[in-house]
Amino acid sequence: MDGIDLLADELDVMQRTLEQQVTERTEELDRARRAMARALLGGRIGQATARVERGARPPCPVLLDLDGFKTINDEWGHDAGDRVLVEVARRLTGVVRAADTVARLGGDEFAVLLPDVTDDEAVRVAQRAVRALRPPVTVAGWAVLTSASIGVCLGRRGQSTELLLRDADTAMCAAKAGGRGAVRVFHGRMHDAARQRLQRASENWRTPPPSASYGCTTSRSCSWAPAGSWRWRRCCGWLHPERGVLPPAAFLRAAEDSGHPGARATG
Repeated sequence: MDGIDLLADELDVMQRTLEQQVTERTEELDRARRAMARALLGGRIGQATARVERGARPPCPVLLDLDGFKTINDEWGHDAGDRVLVEVARRLTGVVRAADTVARLGGDEFAVLLPDVTDDEAVRVAQRAVRALRPPVTVAGWAVLTSASIGVCLGRRGQSTELLLRDADTAMCAAKAGGRGAVRVFHGRMHDAARQRLQRASENWRTPPPSASYGCTTSRSCSWAPAGSWRWRRCCGWLHPERGVLPPAAFLRAAEDSGHPGARATG
């Protein structure tokens, strides 16, 4: 039996090693695909920008990130997730002009490039995309709800490809923070908000001691709920080492973006 157990252990180690290698290779291929898609999109933006010198209006990039796509993969599997992505691409193609470009950048992120377009037209395309994604997608007999957070950069003369994509991405992040199915048009103040989120994400949060009580006391002073606790909704703040007690809205988004363990609370 010792020999059989040893063989089983070795096979288990080999299987885990192989799974790790497959995961790493898949992530490497995904990164390469994202880089290639971004490069191709950048080339299209460069072409559209060059036409501005001949009288065309500046291009407007629109970035979309599907809401809750990880849940679809987790609940129905990656095959179902792939079918949702195909349907999303089909619907997006149906709301743009023949001259526009629809591209999947990787994962659950899409881009729409609108060359020679007015500001109002660009916003209308984003709004049509929201409506197009609203009906559920049927997967294995189940109705799967889809929506996307959408960021729009209204192009201006003299903007580089990198700047256009950066601003569209910033607007998309702002839309993501605003809730499901939101559209945000980039404005300069969004950079300040993004910097604040990054600052909060990089700061150290002081976790409560093990003896901390749950919920809020009758005096409304703040106490704590651990990550994953059903009592999270009753937690009224978080103790920052320099800024004192902060409300959940002030730190939760930054914690989620940074992967901080405190962001894994439910509710």
